[in-house]
Amino acid sequence: MTIEEALVRLGDELKVTMTEQLKKNGSYYTGDLAKSIEYEVRVQNFDYQLVRTMLTYGIFVDQGDGRRPGTPPPVKPLIDWIKFKKIPVPQGMSVESFAFAIAKKIGKQGTNPRPRPFIAPS
Repeated sequence: MTIEEALVRLGDELKVTMTEQLKKNGSYYTGDLAKSIEYEVRVQNFDYQLVRTMLTYGIFVDQGDGRRPGTPPPVKPLIDWIKFKKIPVPQGMSVESFAFAIAKKIGKQGTNPRPRPFIAPS
């Protein structure tokens, strides 16, 4: 087995381990983050690198960095989250208006989610 083949195998194992860790720490909702995790082997002059990519918000899940007050988040992901989690919508509101109200409150107060590490533990 070559170094490059070994790194590809390691990348595959890391992806599986990171997905398991996301499930274990309660961060696996739609699976989009887990599906986005990719590894690529880069070789230049006998310098081998295993480079990880994933959706941008993965680092926020891992480190728990919240949104500061001032800018509301986009409403579409909140609508998807409400539907996925089957969160009851208050009477007299649509899912869209409820998501907009949540986004507005986040924009005013920010968020402070706890870290849910999945990168380093893997």
